[in-house]
Amino acid sequence: MPIKLSLIEPKQLSVGGRVTMQKDQSIYISIRVLGFEAANVYVNNDSIYASYKLDKIYIAEDLNKILGSFPATISDLQSMLLGRAFVLGKGAIDVSMYREFLLSIDNDYWQIAPNSIGDVDYKFIYKCIDNNISTLEVDVAKENRANCIYGSSVSTPIGNVPNSATISTQVKNIPLCAKIAWELNNAKWNSGATHKWKTPKGYRRIDVANLLKNTNP
Repeated sequence: MPIKLSLIEPKQLSVGGRVTMQKDQSIYISIRVLGFEAANVYVNNDSIYASYKLDKIYIAEDLNKILGSFPATISDLQSMLLGRAFVLGKGAIDVSMYREFLLSIDNDYWQIAPNSIGDVDYKFIYKCIDNNISTLEVDVAKENRANCIYGSSVSTPIGNVPNSATISTQVKNIPLCAKIAWELNNAKWNSGATHKWKTPKGYRRIDVANLLKNTNP
């Protein structure tokens, strides 16, 4: 599916690309400049990898290290990006999980609040007017917060999907905000090639902490 990626903080940058998701297994993002792949990101249940071809660098990190106290699986991350409520570690919510979340209504919104996982509290907020998802809010140990604000929903073969997701948080006191906008009308569902990560030859591995330090204004 074609996408537009926008880094909003700590610096501003917008690029185009394509994303491929293999359900419950992987997410692959190809970032393209002038029609050529300049960078890519690959995430599976264990790790996150990324490479930048112009500088011949790559990262390879344990997914739990990147997510910290937010114990999400690849299924959870896919659900989050596509605007699907999920129970951490179990993927998208269905009726069989009714004991694992609470439903409530507050004026113009209703919400799904799954049971806390350790110090992690999170909830999905929906608009009553159309029952489309509005926001995901995450609170870790009442200190570290993140949210995902969703755009307008579009009808697709898998149901309504928001046309964008804007994620905001902080990593080591550095504010991070990024937006992914989907071209849902050009998406191909249940078809296409899958991807696997291969460590690029001749590339230098760098640490994520140093990468964040270099992007801090």
